[in-house]
Order: sequence, then C-alpha cells, then structure tokens
Amino acid sequence: MSEHAAHISWRRGERAFTYETYSRDHTWRFDGGSELVASAAPGFLGNPALVDPEEAFVAAVASCHMLTFLAVAARRRLVVDRYDDAATGFMEKNEAGKLAVTRVALRPLIRFAEQTPSAEELARLHELAHENCFIANSVRTTITVEALPSIGEAIAPVLARVPREQQPLLIALAERLAAERYRSWAAEISEASGRTQLLACAEREEEIARRVEALFPDAAPVQEDLLAKHPEVAELNRTLFAGLPLAHQFAIQAAGERLGAATWRAFARRETDAVRSEVLLACAGLEEESALVLEALG
Repeated sequence: MSEHAAHISWRRGERAFTYETYSRDHTWRFDGGSELVASAAPGFLGNPALVDPEEAFVAAVASCHMLTFLAVAARRRLVVDRYDDAATGFMEKNEAGKLAVTRVALRPLIRFAEQTPSAEELARLHELAHENCFIANSVRTTITVEALPSIGEAIAPVLARVPREQQPLLIALAERLAAERYRSWAAEISEASGRTQLLACAEREEEIARRVEALFPDAAPVQEDLLAKHPEVAELNRTLFAGLPLAHQFAIQAAGERLGAATWRAFARRETDAVRSEVLLACAGLEEESALVLEALG
C-alpha cells in the first residue's frame, strides 16, 4: 500500500460569503513542495485562468495512462521519443441523475524512435496501459483511446456523392482550405524557420489547386455549385482541427497530405491524356513535400 497526500487551502478574505460572491480560488500543495492555484470550473463561477477539479481529473486520467503506456513500452523494448495527448472529459448526468465526468476520451499522439509498432500492436499497448492504470482502476468513468480525426474519412462521403469527373475540383477546394490552415499555423509559430516552412506549404496547396483548376475550363462555376451542394466541405477546418494542439493538427494534416498524394496518383492513372496525367502526378509530389515538413515540425 502507498499513501498520496494533498493539502487543499481556501480563505474567504474580505468577500461576502454568498453563493454568488465567494471566491472559488484556492491552493493545492503536494509532497515535495509543488503548489498550484486552482478554482472551480467557469460554469460554477470559477476563475477560467486557473485549473479546475474537472480538468485536473482529466489530466490525472491522461497522465496515468501515459505513464503506464511508457512503462509497458519500455518493458517491450520499444523506445518512445514523444507522447502528446489531447484528452477531453465529458461532464453529464450519470445513471443516478447526478453530474459526473462520465467519459474521458484520450487522443494520444506517440512518436517512436526506431521500431514503430503496427496498429494492432499499438492498440494492445493502450489496452495494457488501461488495464494497469491506477487511476482508471479507481474510477467508474468510461475511458477510451480515440484515433485522430481523418481528413480522408471526413471528405469521403462527399466525394462519393460527387460525379467522378468533378472530384478533382472538389479536392482542389480542400487544398484551398488547407492553405488557410497552414497560414493560421504560421501565425502561431514563433520560430522563423517554422513559419517560413508552413507558408511554403500554404503556397504548395494553392499551387495544387491552381494546376488542377487549370485542367477544367468551367472550374469556377462547378466549384461554386459543389460548395453550395456540400457546405460541410467548408467546415473541415472547424470540425476536424478546432481545439487540438498543434502537434495533433500537424499529424492530421500530414496524413491528409499522404492521402492526397495517393489520390492524385489514382486520378492520374485514370487519365488518358498524358499532359493531364503529368499535372496530377506533380500535385502528388507537392503533397508529399508538405507531409515531410509537417512530420519534421510535429
């Protein structure tokens, strides 16, 4: 058995003690001397700039899963270089009608040094981490490990409803959206080299769109019609990327670039015109250049 202590300290100060007025800010102190100022969640009149117990609970679940995962990986002689998680907890009413954090979704992004496990092996590592995580074994909360969102999965249902001859123009629209993402990421990066590389990626996306659109004399009206019929395409930036750390966003986009390269090559194989085929193959190469940048930056 082991014991784990926390000292929680709150003071009223000069405020009146009514539900609407008392401060939710308080201090957590732990063994070893570390200290953290916390508050209630904003929905319960807490300070949004401070950590709240619900966030701390999600962090404890994610942290314990990560530490257990690293232990399992080390015992299997798998070298992990990086582990980033974008975990989300969901507070809702439980079976008894009481508010509780009923679910925590983990979205780990893991980079291995050399030997990268297969998807099946990775799933097994997460399964073992969950089974042996002290925090997971202490709570009734449902804890899941979720894959990162996929650009391909998001756009595939739309592509299936678009005539084959118009599909390249739909993907050209997606390239324009990707260019917007790259420019927004560049604005968030403080390091000059990273900004330059991301802006170069944005220009590659625009170049792909220009080259593809030049193959279709009626590109503009067709794309306008596609957007009108499929407005969900314009929502990709918000629905897939919002709220995720940059490392996760880069990983999603890098996978999208790899898929884009494969898609342009598939279109090229269907082409009977050699010039058009060469244009599409060149687009594939541009996609892969951007994937390499994202994989290096992530």
